Amino acid sequence: MIKINFVREKEKERKFRLDWFKVYIFFVFLSVLFVLSSFFWIQKEIAQRNKEKLALEKEKSRYIVLMKKLEALKKEDLELRNRIQTIIDLKKKRGHLLRVFDEVLLSVPLGRMYLVNFSLYNKKATLSGFAMNYENVDIFIKRVEKRFIFKRTDLLYNKQKKIKGYNLIEFKINLEF
Repeated sequence: MIKINFVREKEKERKFRLDWFKVYIFFVFLSVLFVLSSFFWIQKEIAQRNKEKLALEKEKSRYIVLMKKLEALKKEDLELRNRIQTIIDLKKKRGHLLRVFDEVLLSVPLGRMYLVNFSLYNKKATLSGFAMNYENVDIFIKRVEKRFIFKRTDLLYNKQKKIKGYNLIEFKINLEF
């Protein structure tokens, strides 16, 4: 007798039956593959960032050199501007200082007073010298005060001094103009 088994149910079960161990191994393999690929991708990114960092550091060093040159040029520019301004100021004052000198010399009583030192600095003139007597110093101060160029006259000191047998008056005067 021939037996024919027409039961297909068992075969259906086998088709849909999963082998959990194989699935587990597959997911472990995928996880390891993902971790390894992530590791290599991160290493590649790190290498790329290091290259960018080196390139930026080279560019930074180049800019530092340029900044130093720029600072030196700014300093030189400031010095040149100061020199130019000084020259302009001196050109403006050139005639004025000569006028101050001229006004002082015109105020000196001839033959009675002698200037030894005359200096100009920041709108002030300091002069010192010798006079025959106190009246000559007074005459000089009054003449200087009459000049409109001078704003203030200060007699710093005057004292009698014997020089080579002559009794002379030594004086020092500040003039503000």
